[in-house]
Amino acid sequence: MDELKPGFQWPGGHRCALSIVIHVPGFGFSEAGTDQEDLLGLDYTPSGIRNIFRMLDDLDIRATFAFTAESHVDLPDLIREAHERGHEVSASFCSAGGAMIDLTGTLSETIGESVNGVITRIPGFPTSELDEDWGNDSGKAWLIDGRSGDLPTMQRDPDATLIPISPYLLDTTWLSPVRPLPPSSLLETWMLALEAQRQHGLFMPIIVHPHIIGRAGLIGTLTRFLDDVIAHGDVWIARVDHIAATWQVYHEI
Repeated sequence: MDELKPGFQWPGGHRCALSIVIHVPGFGFSEAGTDQEDLLGLDYTPSGIRNIFRMLDDLDIRATFAFTAESHVDLPDLIREAHERGHEVSASFCSAGGAMIDLTGTLSETIGESVNGVITRIPGFPTSELDEDWGNDSGKAWLIDGRSGDLPTMQRDPDATLIPISPYLLDTTWLSPVRPLPPSSLLETWMLALEAQRQHGLFMPIIVHPHIIGRAGLIGTLTRFLDDVIAHGDVWIARVDHIAATWQVYHEI
């Protein structure tokens, strides 16, 4: 298990940190010839995003939304709305059919603000290789490339915070449309993970999908988990770019 430097504290004196990444494949995914089971029901994505917006507003939480090239074509208004609501907009190159060459630039134009985060690998989705290392000098750049771990790590030249992920912290692991497990199994696992993260002061990124967790009956499971996180009072719930900014300062100490 990863360890922090002695004396480190998350902002506000919190014991650990948690980020919510909403990964949005877009309808064009299913039209691009992919036969991946977890992409069934993608037409629910707009409704799922709106349900997630309402839930996050009710809890006063800001999250990170990651849009693919397909979802940029399908959902430009919802991308702008995510930004206007105070959520981070980032780019996912886990694309089914020919991701845009400059997706980060295109998303930046859509929201009128630079995109700092990129995803290239999530279990169960197509993997992309970028032509060059992702990073910038904003102090907020980050990358999810499929690596595991309990804490972020740093990439230098170009600078980027490398965000670890776990297959057990994805909604697709528990709620696959083809072979779903009881939502209680997701809730129990995530609560156990949260307790371990709090005990050791670590970082817990969860990745969810609007066409899955955003559905009525399932979004309540995520709400219950976040209610529990908030009730502890010592977990910093932050957008991924805010985690990256904290981590870059941490490595300069």
